[in-house]
Amino acid sequence: MLFRRGGWGDTYTINLFERLFEWCEERPIDRLLTYNGAWFDGKHLRTRAAALDATADTAVRDRTEALFESHIDVALAAADEYAAELWDDQHILPDWKA
Repeated sequence: MLFRRGGWGDTYTINLFERLFEWCEERPIDRLLTYNGAWFDGKHLRTRAAALDATADTAVRDRTEALFESHIDVALAAADEYAAELWDDQHILPDWKA
């Protein structure tokens, strides 16, 4: 798990993305595994990467998209397996239940 080192400014966000890419490049990663990445992590990372590319001199969007090419969201598998436990408006099981 990586944490932001500073505020919400572009400099700190770029640093967070760079550390993420470096971490991934140092390991033989063939899949990106998340819980709720389709609805949360992926959405926020992609949105922030696109915003950075639009306002700063970066190319993090393409690198972020590349990470998600092999993405597996285990929340979706859990929702399929335990569909009877979902409420009408739920897409995934709550974290405490997973």
